[in-house]
Amino acid sequence: MYLTVYHRLLHTRPRFILLAVTIVALVACAPSPRLTVLQGQKMGTSFQVKIVSSHLSDQRTFELRLSVERVLDDVDRKMSTYRDDSEVSRFNKLRNDEPLLVSNETFEVFRHARSISEETKGAFDITVEPLVDAWGFGPGGAISRRSKRSLPTENEIDAIRSHLGWQLIDLDEEEITLSKRNSSVKCDLSAIAKGYAVDRVADTLNDMGIDDYLVELGGEIRASGSNEEGVSWRVAVERPQSVTRQSHRLLPLRNLALATSGNYRNFYEQDGRRYSHTIDPRTGRPVRDRLASVSVLDTLCVRADAYATALMVLGEVEGFRFAVGNNLMAMFLIRDESGVLIEKTTPMFDEKFETR
Repeated sequence: MYLTVYHRLLHTRPRFILLAVTIVALVACAPSPRLTVLQGQKMGTSFQVKIVSSHLSDQRTFELRLSVERVLDDVDRKMSTYRDDSEVSRFNKLRNDEPLLVSNETFEVFRHARSISEETKGAFDITVEPLVDAWGFGPGGAISRRSKRSLPTENEIDAIRSHLGWQLIDLDEEEITLSKRNSSVKCDLSAIAKGYAVDRVADTLNDMGIDDYLVELGGEIRASGSNEEGVSWRVAVERPQSVTRQSHRLLPLRNLALATSGNYRNFYEQDGRRYSHTIDPRTGRPVRDRLASVSVLDTLCVRADAYATALMVLGEVEGFRFAVGNNLMAMFLIRDESGVLIEKTTPMFDEKFETR
């Protein structure tokens, strides 16, 4: 019996050796993953798409770039307030209760905005545009001329606020129409549209059979699969400072989106006070808080984008409480009285990145 077993093993061994040699040969001949970078300017900012693939031809690369640019152009054409013919600009011109038939894409962004406005009790509000303009930011603002004109008065702020509110927008789910209860209501999707555009690009890449990629548009990011080294993508969270760009922390990102909101670049000073571009819809004034920036991670960039803005408005204490209570992955960067930067992260963030 022992001889029989030995005989079978002896005669079977060359097959195993042959199989092993074949596998090694296949691995050796397989093309290694290659990084392809698509970049340019869209939606008033820069974009970059990194794709890892071992079989991406020039023609395929051209098709991918064309698809990416079409998606970004489509979102811009429908949602930009800088375009008079966009669906959002047309909405802003509506009379009371006049329905506007919009695309599924625009309707979806309005639906996301309404959901997060409800959750944050108005800290996130896409009708804040008139206040943004009044303080010198936005398409109708005059930040470049701010030193030559006075700040809005309390009466002016109250008058503007009386015509604001996400609750004044009605969404008809069956007809896919938008309407408003006050003709003075105007919307600005700048705090959510870039995140949505990133998701649209990611969905397009998925549909085209691309599994490993990183999409970045104006600082909003979504990553899938692995980088060219076969590990998670490494994404830097910027250190909040207005002069030079430095990394505060590198995060490994795989199948997640990241959005950061901060007050350290877009601001002006007058009479010894700093006024940031983040406006609190509840008070009508620029936020004043020790909070320098907030980074939020989510499976969808559209949500991460909106939540990051909402948490900036809510501030260091209320914002962190909301993030913890709603199981958000968030990192708060706070400046103390001496200017030292303090990092504060939620339990969900700690669990994901094992920071504790």
